[in-house]
Amino acid sequence: MSYETIIQISSPSDERDPMRAINVKVRDDSARYGSQERSHLLGEISIAGVICYIELIEVFEDEDGLQVVADATFGDPLFWLHQIAGDNEPFETVEIDGRSYVICATNQGG
Repeated sequence: MSYETIIQISSPSDERDPMRAINVKVRDDSARYGSQERSHLLGEISIAGVICYIELIEVFEDEDGLQVVADATFGDPLFWLHQIAGDNEPFETVEIDGRSYVICATNQGG
């Protein structure tokens, strides 16, 4: 099944001004990862002329209150995001159609 949606991204200083927010079209990229439908959404955005991927990784809270990925077919990307962030706090999430996602932006590489 094909799935596309528009998400709105704004910086904390812009959240009161929706005209400064950025709309990004994301599509279901789960099939590429062999994972559950809509567990991994992908879009592209240009930041200062650099093309970046916007990845949305579906998460949920387990019985211990910890944030975990909905589908860990290829490991746990949250582990690496925590390594980069230098902490182990839960990430803020966005909700799309009743599902929670962590947003990660990475450049395409060369």
